[in-house]
Amino acid sequence: MKRRRIRNVILPVILALSMALAGCGGKKGPSDEDDPSKLVPVNGDDGISVSDITTKAYDSVFVAGDAGYEYYHFSKDIADRYAGALKKAGASLKGSAKVYDMIIPTAMDVTLPDAIRKTVTGTDDQREAVKYIYETIGSDVKCVNIMDTLRQHKKEYLYFRTDHHWTALGAYYAYRELCSEKGISNNKRSNMEMVVFEGFLGSFYSATKDENLKNPPDYVEAYVARGTNDMTFTDKDGKETAWKIIKDVTSWAAGSKYNTFIGGDNPYSVIENPKVNDGSTCLIVKESFGNAMVPFLVDHYQHLYIVDYRYYTGTLSELCSKYKFNDVIFLSAISAGMGSNNVTRLENFVK
Repeated sequence: MKRRRIRNVILPVILALSMALAGCGGKKGPSDEDDPSKLVPVNGDDGISVSDITTKAYDSVFVAGDAGYEYYHFSKDIADRYAGALKKAGASLKGSAKVYDMIIPTAMDVTLPDAIRKTVTGTDDQREAVKYIYETIGSDVKCVNIMDTLRQHKKEYLYFRTDHHWTALGAYYAYRELCSEKGISNNKRSNMEMVVFEGFLGSFYSATKDENLKNPPDYVEAYVARGTNDMTFTDKDGKETAWKIIKDVTSWAAGSKYNTFIGGDNPYSVIENPKVNDGSTCLIVKESFGNAMVPFLVDHYQHLYIVDYRYYTGTLSELCSKYKFNDVIFLSAISAGMGSNNVTRLENFVK
């Protein structure tokens, strides 16, 4: 897929059109057709040449060429606790809401060329970890395994080079898998407004100051839902603020541009879609990786509630007593979402 960019000087105008017209004008997204020449076999070597790629290992980041990769360390105890929390959520909502879980891998086991990945030590097999967790969760939760889908598209811009998060494109391919699991048609990127924010330098660059990551910097693509770009969020101090699902972050600091998605990491957010009137209601339980997924889900529901379980102080049962959810979707990165402290917060949320 060709990377399409919008120059900063015209971006605010295009974004304003997107906000106002919600799908009727501005710049359309790229084609949704998968390019067979870019697809990589799920099994077997990816065939990517690495002869000209140099590598360097930092304490928390592995750099190959001009891209950083996050290590992953499997803990059976943490995996069991995470699976237990999801199992509890599934059991408590059985018969009232459908529960989905999506574990998001790091770029290390997705986009890093296989020939280099085989040489990296101090990081565990994420495919096996996801398999173990999903087998442990049980049948009350629909587990959406996105490893193979992302690997097939590994030659594309699925993860930022300078940051640990995935891009909107990575989130989009995962969203397609979620729609397949739900048995519904996905919205196409080509029917959504696309905006691009240049000059993103994320967590990997902040941690290493590696010049290979800096030139060129990343860019952040974002897609505006057709139904609405309006939302509210409640911050950690309890203040409610009207915001945009996709915010113009052109002038923001280089390290902050991922926060174009739903205002960043707030405890509680609400999106009301005026273009849907069937009463459909969804709860998204997420950490920061989930932010890039939300815009793709907006057009499927009338009411969308978003909880960042790391900061939200209420519980799942309290929300379920207040709202009738059709779907509850858990989105957790295999790294950030499964640290001991975050799993404790998740357990407290589903208790």
